[in-house]
Amino acid sequence: MKVGDEFEVEVLSLSPTGDGVVKIDGKVLFLPLSVIGQVVRGRVIRRKKKVFFGEILEIVKKSSDEVSALDPEFPLHGGAPWQCISYKSQLKWKQQFVIDAFERIGGIANPPVEDIVPSPTTERYRNKMEFSFGFSRMRTETAEDGTKTHFDEDPGLGLHKRGNWREIVRISDTCLTTKEVIEIKNMVEEFALTSKESVWNPIQSVGFWRHLTIRQSTRTREILLNIQVAKKMPDEFWKPLIGLLQKKFSDHTKQKPHIVGITVTVFSGVSVAPPNTPISMLFGRDYFFEEFCNLQFKISTNAFFQVNTSSAEKLVDTISEFAQLNGDENVLDLFCGTGTLGLAVAGQSKSVTGIEIVESAVRDARENASRNNVENEQFLAGPVEVLLPELLAKKSFDAVIVDPPRAGLPKKARKILANIPVRKMVLVSCNPATLARDLLEIAPFGWELKKARPHDLFPHTPHVETVAVLERR
Repeated sequence: MKVGDEFEVEVLSLSPTGDGVVKIDGKVLFLPLSVIGQVVRGRVIRRKKKVFFGEILEIVKKSSDEVSALDPEFPLHGGAPWQCISYKSQLKWKQQFVIDAFERIGGIANPPVEDIVPSPTTERYRNKMEFSFGFSRMRTETAEDGTKTHFDEDPGLGLHKRGNWREIVRISDTCLTTKEVIEIKNMVEEFALTSKESVWNPIQSVGFWRHLTIRQSTRTREILLNIQVAKKMPDEFWKPLIGLLQKKFSDHTKQKPHIVGITVTVFSGVSVAPPNTPISMLFGRDYFFEEFCNLQFKISTNAFFQVNTSSAEKLVDTISEFAQLNGDENVLDLFCGTGTLGLAVAGQSKSVTGIEIVESAVRDARENASRNNVENEQFLAGPVEVLLPELLAKKSFDAVIVDPPRAGLPKKARKILANIPVRKMVLVSCNPATLARDLLEIAPFGWELKKARPHDLFPHTPHVETVAVLERR
């Protein structure tokens, strides 16, 4: 098999990246946007070491798991690549990804993985959407003398193209978010394109308009915007946009979705803005409120909060069940964000201590504790690997809840956690591969995986959240 070869094959499995997996002449080929049971005619388009990648030319036979896509622009962008797969099949494969990761990466035979918990809502479930400014088409021509000429076409605001982080797709709608978010996106896009400032060019690292993040509460109907640009502009520049948005999304009765704040982040670096990058207020406040697990949470512009509110509440139920708290335990809550998980179990604990690197999230967590009259919790701001040793020298704990970023536990943090003197550890992860890796490295220090339960927080994507409980042998 070589690049350019055509083939006809049945899709028999899926990979954790969401692609179909087929074997041709004993070689593995990944096929994006395919569905289990489809017979497809395709072509090999790329090779990376011993693995091949293909594209579908024709669906010869449809699958019983195949459904109609929900997004008008599908499959051009990468936002919801599994929307052409039935939800029942999505759940089946997500659970299998967790089992496979534990077996292959974690080295755990017959891992104790329970049935996956479905999301209560499968459409328009995200409370946070990130859009990028860019161009629909970009190319570079090089002259004989080496001079490069860049051509950029169709500037706009949308989602990244599938498999292409340089170009964007100007979407009209998506099943991931609400109609209000799409309308706000369109208004910001129109304002940006009629301004005298250009959109960001990731190849040349020039331009003004970079990103738009919209956060919308599921319960309080509050909306918070953050616009990322490359340089600071006077207040007069923003007044027309603020006026338009206020006129459309200002509801003093609080019964309809309404904008409570608009912030701006100035960042001219090549990649993404780092944590704790300062933000400026354009209008209102730099936070919104959400109701979660019968508590009210204040969530700042850059603070972490699970993107699927109703499904995250089921996640908390599993965490509480696995931790088996009876009111006498001192609990550690690591990578705690705005304190959602810790505050949710504080009523079942003697004390809860949270650690989080994002300072604004810690401020929110402290205020959330006060707002909900939780007096047995404290929050510390800083890296887990730095603060945890200092904390352990002063206080003993009975259980620990760990919810690290997608990359998993930092190496230093893994080493500290492996030796932490507690009886029970509950790990929460949105990446089965890094969770399995962390389990593999922690297990030799006396830990045993007792059970794991996957949760679907991200319908129509291959991502899956997992709660695992470890106990001392």
